[in-house]
Amino acid sequence: MKNSIYYFLFIGLIFASCLGQNSDKFQSIDVKQFSKLINTEQNVQLVDVRSAAEYADSHIEKSININLNSEGFESNVLKLDKTRPIYVYCQAGGRSKKAASKLHDLGFKQIIELDGGISDWKTNKMATIK
Repeated sequence: MKNSIYYFLFIGLIFASCLGQNSDKFQSIDVKQFSKLINTEQNVQLVDVRSAAEYADSHIEKSININLNSEGFESNVLKLDKTRPIYVYCQAGGRSKKAASKLHDLGFKQIIELDGGISDWKTNKMATIK
C-alpha cells in the first residue's frame, strides 16, 4: 500500500513536470490570437512546416513553406531573421510544435506556434489560399 502511494506520487510529479514544458521555448496560441498577431505584426515571418503538397492544397496568406521533414529544413529556416518573431503552423499542431522546438534550439528568440494547426484555422472559418 505504501509503495503504491509513492508510485502515484512519482507519476504525478512526472506529469506535473511535463505540463507547460515548452513555455520557455515557444508560445502556443489559439486561432484568434494567432490571426490577430499575424495581421497586426509588421514584417511577419509566417512559416508553414507541412509538405509542399499540403501547402499547395491550402495555406495561410503570406506564409512561406519550409517542410519540417525535408533535409533542407534547418538551412532554410536559418535564412530567416532570428531577432524577429517567427510564427509556425502545420496541419494539426504536432509538426509545428517540433519545428518550434528546433527553432528555439537554432537560436530564434520569439516563436509563436498555432495550436491546432490549419485544421483549427479552417474550423474557425479563417481564410486560406488555394
